[in-house]
Order: sequence, then structure tokens, then C-alpha cells
Amino acid sequence: MGSGAATAIPALVKLLRDKDARSAASRVLGTIGPTAIPPLTELLRDPDTEVQAAAVSALGGIGPDAKMTVPA
Repeated sequence: MGSGAATAIPALVKLLRDKDARSAASRVLGTIGPTAIPPLTELLRDPDTEVQAAAVSALGGIGPDAKMTVPA
């Protein structure tokens, strides 16, 4: 999908909070790439552990570029 889909990131991030859409939103965010990293990183602190897990899954889909989200 790539960074051209960046305009969809805010809506997809909101969908991570919807248990029925969470999995699909996570997969799509993972294909967008590094542009999605900042909002996904913020979700790692969400009080809902399922939202956190979805963010981790999306970051995993981004791959090595998401390495910066892991503390040294």
C-alpha cells in the first residue's frame, strides 16, 4: 500500500479500538509503512491491552523500520 495511504491512518487507528474491525485495521496499518509508526507507538500505552496488541501486530507488519519503537 505504501505511504500514499497516509491519509487513512487516523481512521484506521480509530478502528483499532473497535473489536470487530481491529484485526483488519491492524493488517492494513502494517502495510502502510513507516508513516504509521508514530500513532501506533502512542497506542502501545493504551489502557486496553487488545489495542496494544493490535498496535504491536501492525508494527510487526511494518518490519525493520519499526525497530525504533523498541527501547534500547
